[in-house]
Amino acid sequence: MLQWCVAECALESGVRKSGMGKLSPSSLSMSGHPVILDDTSLTVVYTCGKFGGTFSLPFGAQLKVPEACLGKKDTITCQVASPNTRWLTCPHHLYSYEHINSELYTLKSSAKCFKKNVLLLLPFKSVQHEFQEINVKGKWTDEAEWINVGFLIKASSKCVELELSRLGTFVVTIAPKTETFQVSKLGCLHQSRLMRHLTLRFPKKTIDQDIQCALQILPVGPDIIQLTKDQFPQETSDLVSVTELIDVIATPPCTFRHPISIKLPLPVGVDINVEGGGAAATSEGHPDIAVVYKTTLGWELVESNYKFTRSTVAFDIKELTRYCVVQCVPGRHKKMKDAVTLLEGRHLKEKGEVCLFMSLKSRSWLAMVEIVSQRLLDTRISDRKAQGFTYVPKKQALLSSEAPARFSSYRKPTVPRNNKQIVEILEIHEGLTWLVDVDGDVKVSMTSDLRENNQLRYFSRLTDSYRTFYFEPLENDPKQLEATINLIPMGIRDENTRNKLTLTFDTTIESAQVVEYLAPDATKEETSSESKRDLNIDLKPSLIQQEAPKPSVSKPRMRELPPVVMKRLTQPNRPIRVPDRESKALSGKSLMTLARIVPEGLTLAVHLQLPDSTITGIGFDALSNNFNMSDVSYKILLYWKRKCKDKQSGAITQLTEALKEMNYPDIAAAILNCHQQHKEFTPECLSAEDVYGRIALTQ
Repeated sequence: MLQWCVAECALESGVRKSGMGKLSPSSLSMSGHPVILDDTSLTVVYTCGKFGGTFSLPFGAQLKVPEACLGKKDTITCQVASPNTRWLTCPHHLYSYEHINSELYTLKSSAKCFKKNVLLLLPFKSVQHEFQEINVKGKWTDEAEWINVGFLIKASSKCVELELSRLGTFVVTIAPKTETFQVSKLGCLHQSRLMRHLTLRFPKKTIDQDIQCALQILPVGPDIIQLTKDQFPQETSDLVSVTELIDVIATPPCTFRHPISIKLPLPVGVDINVEGGGAAATSEGHPDIAVVYKTTLGWELVESNYKFTRSTVAFDIKELTRYCVVQCVPGRHKKMKDAVTLLEGRHLKEKGEVCLFMSLKSRSWLAMVEIVSQRLLDTRISDRKAQGFTYVPKKQALLSSEAPARFSSYRKPTVPRNNKQIVEILEIHEGLTWLVDVDGDVKVSMTSDLRENNQLRYFSRLTDSYRTFYFEPLENDPKQLEATINLIPMGIRDENTRNKLTLTFDTTIESAQVVEYLAPDATKEETSSESKRDLNIDLKPSLIQQEAPKPSVSKPRMRELPPVVMKRLTQPNRPIRVPDRESKALSGKSLMTLARIVPEGLTLAVHLQLPDSTITGIGFDALSNNFNMSDVSYKILLYWKRKCKDKQSGAITQLTEALKEMNYPDIAAAILNCHQQHKEFTPECLSAEDVYGRIALTQ
């Protein structure tokens, strides 16, 4: 049995943390409960590095990372959903016949993308029937939709291999195989590849347009037949054996002008003796064989003549639907449509039971609601008891096994029999979900997430389907408590089925266990008892002596270091460098003002000793972009400022000398004055007539 616990496990090099292990009956948690993973997940983290490698994942899965796929410090995290949170992770829109067939693996990486594809090997449960196949569904990281993922089957290890360029959540599912074929207006004879003795013959001109047909086979095992007979013994008393449910679906749906011929196999163990090797006559010669088909109103009996061979039966019909061949008691053909109706509703179901286990400790109460198949019920109960749980049976309804007695004046009244408990068979199937509700004198603990995560879902092909939660007394009253756990089915429309699936568990918690739960901590009791303890010490005056003086503690003397050593220790190795700041007279605003006043940008560039190539490039750039003269001057001044190493007095001196050479001594004096006063060069620094006159010339 697959168990869930938190333990250290030895993995390959590169793993950072792990939560996988096995649960033994002696394994207990910090609170004394059996170690069962409650609301966490099994997680492993690998630092793959540049060299990659093969890394083990929980439950036999593997991750193969090629060389040079990730960086040195990139990690990959693998998280397996626990039974408590599995229903939150799995796909929510699966077909009724599609089942979860593996654990759910969620992989994430710190790297944004992979340089090469990685290989993921996922183990899955073996296929039970030849008419079923596996599929892999995935949901990429940061996406909400589930899609089909391509895979290869490793028959030697029973794993599927996925080649991934992205990571996400992946799961293996199982569903019936689907076979498709085309039918034209000219007719068709199709021999199925799924089943040996399945043939469909379409005559010519029976349809007006070409159609596409899909073929599926749904297995019906002996356990399903026995389950139906146990539930409905009267309706299925004449049923002996059946074949698989065979679906033939046409797209688009159509009605045929002429009947089509369908040949189906007989039930297992039925062997018909055909005289002379030909086909036997109608059902009159074989009254124990019937063929039923499904319509919109329910199952009906095929009334046409049957043609038998040793292992097949053929008939004519005008519609494609679901078919089934039934062996019954001779002459009881008409009852088979009701029997197959009951059988169809249970071909995906099985006998099961919902169990409640409890573990009551001094400071913590744990409950576990688990769905178990009937064939594993006794083993599971004994295993849980060995781990330390207490089994709580569900509440049974008192039902009468006979109809109420009627009395008349002509007959002596009969004594009615006592009512007795009739244990109804609980039918469970894939995806069946209950809502867990706690009632009575207890409530859900604040440390449990049952308020948000309160669903219990059954996964038929996985080992464990349970929900654990912590609970506590409703009031701080040390008395005997009555706890009630209600399971309410979800998504069931039929009232009778909903009433059968509504389960109640009642249990009594003794007052001694409640007192032990509500008792204060032992550490608080010890501290309180020590504070209240009286000290009775008789001190005689003659025994009181003067305390001896405490010896003086010599403080360690710090040796004074010479100034040369102190200077060497405190002085930094690198010289202190004050960051250079440009003069405010060379700010962008100041240079824009200067460019408007001095429009001769190219002449200024010559006096600033800029290279000829730079001047030529700026000139061509101005011609192509339709710059005016002030824009050219501003661009030249910005380029000159970036090339200056000394953006303080050295740059100011070079700029003022260039302006004086261009016969602008007043502007040079104003810029030098702004530099000395640590302010920007603005039009207010010059006289009004000079400034506006020069700006007008530039425009």
